[in-house]
Amino acid sequence: MQHLSEIVEEARKKGKKRLAVAYGQDAHTLAAVYAAYKEGLVEPILFGDPKIIEQVCKEENIDCNIFKIIPESNDVKCVNLAVN
Repeated sequence: MQHLSEIVEEARKKGKKRLAVAYGQDAHTLAAVYAAYKEGLVEPILFGDPKIIEQVCKEENIDCNIFKIIPESNDVKCVNLAVN
């Protein structure tokens, strides 16, 4: 494989993977997760503050309805939830 598009295509063939993101509340993280979702690569689960996630999604024109959001405001608890 010589191009990123070839890697993405191979990943797509293997089916969507669950992606758990702890405290993924910033614009860069949400945009990356959204892009992976649009490529058909992941089923995203976000752990964090739903109000912040929804606000950032609104500011970045990201459809937050595609995310499964697990509410948790404590960053350490977010990490524990995401890895379990």
